[in-house]
Amino acid sequence: MPHPQMPQCKHWRFETDVEKLGWLTIDVAGASVNTISREATAELETLVTHIEDMAQSGEIIGVILLSGKDSGFIAGADISEFDTVRRDAATARVYEGTNSAAFAAIRTCAVPVIAAIRGIC
Repeated sequence: MPHPQMPQCKHWRFETDVEKLGWLTIDVAGASVNTISREATAELETLVTHIEDMAQSGEIIGVILLSGKDSGFIAGADISEFDTVRRDAATARVYEGTNSAAFAAIRTCAVPVIAAIRGIC
């Protein structure tokens, strides 16, 4: 079931089940494959903050990260953003920092986080 406290996201869904597991699904809107864009990363960072709060309060005991696409897990970075990043060093640093912060938060989460990878990754 969707968790009522989670923010609505364009590219991610988060649900919990009766066993206190969280299901974090990437499903990039309007795309045939999942890619990591600045928008998707910003959403992930917001979700991870809420997931960490749920973990600390005992509402969840673990998180499974999976893809909502039949085509695979995550194909990589959103290359349509490369031109902007390449032309502007400040944007590149912010982009890298945001990605690093979101994924570091997953690595240090208070509960185990696993990825259910099927297909390309």
